[in-house]
Formats: sequence, C-alpha cells, structure tokens
Amino acid sequence: MIQLEWVDLIIHPNNRIFSYRLYHVGVGLMKNTLTKICIILVSSMFVWGCGGSDHSNKAPNDNTGNPSDNTGNPNDNTGNPNDNTGNPNDNTGNPTDTGVTNRTVSGVSQKGPFITGSSVTVQELDGGETLRQTGNSFKGKISNNRGEFSVTSISLVSQYALLEVSGYYRNEVTGKNSTSLIVMNALVDISDRENVNINLLTHLETDRVMRLVTVDHVEFNQAKRQAREELMGDFGFTGDFGEAEDMNIFGDNNDAAALLAMSVIAQGNLNESSFTERITHISSDIADGTVDNDNLWREMAIWAMSADLSAIRQNMENWGEHVPEFEKYIRQFWRSTLDLTSCSNIDGFSEVEGTILICRADGWDRANPDEILNYYLGKCDSSNQDEVKRCEGESEYCAGKMMVCHDTVWSDASQDDIINSIGIKNFGQCREDKQGEIASCKGKEVCCPSEEFCFDGITLICRDGRWRTAQYEEILSYYLGTCDSGNEGEIKQCEAEY
Repeated sequence: MIQLEWVDLIIHPNNRIFSYRLYHVGVGLMKNTLTKICIILVSSMFVWGCGGSDHSNKAPNDNTGNPSDNTGNPNDNTGNPNDNTGNPNDNTGNPTDTGVTNRTVSGVSQKGPFITGSSVTVQELDGGETLRQTGNSFKGKISNNRGEFSVTSISLVSQYALLEVSGYYRNEVTGKNSTSLIVMNALVDISDRENVNINLLTHLETDRVMRLVTVDHVEFNQAKRQAREELMGDFGFTGDFGEAEDMNIFGDNNDAAALLAMSVIAQGNLNESSFTERITHISSDIADGTVDNDNLWREMAIWAMSADLSAIRQNMENWGEHVPEFEKYIRQFWRSTLDLTSCSNIDGFSEVEGTILICRADGWDRANPDEILNYYLGKCDSSNQDEVKRCEGESEYCAGKMMVCHDTVWSDASQDDIINSIGIKNFGQCREDKQGEIASCKGKEVCCPSEEFCFDGITLICRDGRWRTAQYEEILSYYLGTCDSGNEGEIKQCEAEY
C-alpha cells in the first residue's frame, strides 16, 4: 500500500552521517524550493534495518532487470539525486568535526581585565574547513573586575567556536577604567577544553587562522600554532610559548609576561577608538603572514622605547595583581623593530627619536635617569666631585636644571652647592690647608653659573671642606686676627676693602 505524507525531516535511526547529510539536503530544498518535503512511504517494502537500508525489496521505480540498470556501477547515483555523499569537496560530516553538547566554557577576558557586566558570546561555527557562523550563539557575562566569565549549556554542531567579549576594561597603561567599549575575540577548538581565555593574542591571530584554514586549507590546530608563532615573531619575542587561549596576563611565566607586553605595546597612549583601529590594522597586516605596514610597527616601537614601565607596573600592582616580568619583552620588541639588537661601545650613548639609549653587553637599552644625566653632563666621579653644571638637555631629568656631582651621582643643586662650586672653580678644593681662608669672587664670567644664580662680588670662606658665604665677623677676624679677652680694647686699622 502506498501513502503520501508531509514530513519536516527524514532521519536514519542508525547512521548519523547519512542523516546529517540528508538534513542539509533537506535544508537546502526548504531554502530554495519548498517548505515541506513530500515523500512516498512504501509499507512493508522499504525496511529500515539495524545495519542500514535493505535493498532486497525494491521500490516501484526499481530498475532491476532493466538492461540499463546501473546496480554495482561505481558511479551509481541511486538514491536522492541531490545527495552529495561522496563528493570530495563536501565538508559535511568531516571526520575531524565533533559536535558539543551541554558544555560549560569558562575563562578570563583581558586586554587589561574586562570589568563586571561586560558580555561574552559563544558563536557556533559550522566546521573545521569553512569556519562559518551558523547564527546560533550562547551568552554570558563577566562576573568580576578580573575579567572572569562562564557560559553554560553550550551545544554546537562542531567543536569550533568564536568567543567574543564586548565591554569596558582596565587600562594597564593609565591604571584607569576605559571610557568606551571594545570588542575582542578568540577562535578555538573546544573539543577537549572547558577553559578558554580571550586576550589580545587570541584576537590578533584570528584573521590569520581564518585565512590559513579557509584559503590555504591548513588543519585548524596546525593553523593556530603557525599563527601564534608568526605573531610572536612579528613582535620580536623569543622563546617557546603555549596556546593563546591558555594565557593570562597575570600569570607567573613567560607566556604571561609576553602577553602582557603585547597588550601594553598595542595600547600605547591611545584612547579606545584609536586602540581598536590599531589592532584592526595589525590583524589585517599580518593576515597574509607578513608584516607590510612598517610605519605602524615603528610607531608602536618608538612609544614602547620611551614608556615609563615602572609606572605601568605600579598601576597593575595597585589592582592587587601579580605582575610578571613583562619589561624584558617590551625591550625585545623595540630592539627588534628598530634594529637595535646589538652594539659594541659598552656604556656608550645614542639618542633615538628623543630617547637616550645606553649600550650594554646584551644590546641597546633605555638609559636610566642617572645615565641620562651622564649623557648630558659627562660622567660624575671623584675627578669632578662637587662640580655644578647647568643641564641643557630636553629630558625631564635635565631641562635646564642646575645639577651637582656628588658621590658619583648627579643631583639637583642647592644654592650652597652652587656657591661651593664657585669657590672650587676659582680657588680650588676646600681642604685642610685652606681651612678658614677668605676669598672674594669677582666677575660674572666666573661668579655667575646662570642668570638666576649670580654671585659676582661674593666673599667666601673655606670651612669644614666646603666653600660658603663668609659672615662679616669672619671676614674681620681673617684680616685683623681673633678678637678675645687677650686683646680686649686693642685697636687695628683694617687694610682690606671691607
């Protein structure tokens, strides 16, 4: 007996791959032709067996006995004429794709850390060769200011997903919360993981992974590994690094330090809109596996070279976080990008884009404040102890200040330091053999180290190893001798100008 029936879907009870393919054929028909599929069910003649379909009983349209019967022909198209089973380009049912059912995915979202209330979305992807979004998604929220999240009840047609975080974050460069939203993502295989972190590395590698998988036909996990290694190399970072979605900027290993350095470098001194534009340019630049926008990378390197890393570290420590040694990767980045990885004149100086560098054994490094003053004023050592100089450099540590050399370090000079320096310059060091000596400084060229510090005509006295301004009584005692009970009432004529 033959009957007609409208059904939404035909599912083979014991063959998932067949039914999955038939499902897609059905969906294709529903999209392009009909909203239902009309099929003919043959009672007692078309039997679904536990081991597959039994063709011993033929349907009314069976060609058995027909001289043109194709049964056994390897090109036999018996079955649904739209069935693509066997098509070498068919991605449906890829044996490497595994669905996910009722899964929970947790992790941390960090640029700096995203703050409470930011949203996390898990987007379903259709398979490991196309990575197309199906439109199915699952939502979650950031639960605290450390960026922690959890998304529950996730069921996907494949193990591949695109995680997206959108919200405000704590800026590690300024130490403050962002004033605008940003969006970052992570492209992952969650077949054997329930923890996925979203960070700048997962975000920047996404376009490169997409291209490797969908254009170059590289296997997904291999593409992830290749993209990560290329990106770390683009930033000049050396070493072996783990998977991006396992990294946490507040970890205690090199992975954490490198990720934090990358986040600081990309942030720079930009606001949120400019930062978003920058990371979009980086992603686009490296998508083909090469760095083409040299100006973009140089701009980041110049900022990184001059950044106050101690202040940035303090910002994050004020959040109560453990901060890994990110500074070494900042240095690797600008050295590599600006081609400053080696130098030969140890302790020599160079000025690059307004930043003072010093040559160390392992290459160029940013000079510290003491070294910057040595660059502008000359080395401070025992040969110029107590010397005062005006620092004419543009550095914040210099900027026209009067500096004194004391115990091998230049520091801000006081008025007493300046007067002592004038005495040394004109009359020599105040040593024991000059104790109590009086001397008068005359002439602006020798008594005025700067317009605001001019001591033309000053009278100095050597006391306790330093020259200082002489008091009137000290001057008279110097020229007339001591006045005490032994010469009480004595009168002398003072020949000095005083």
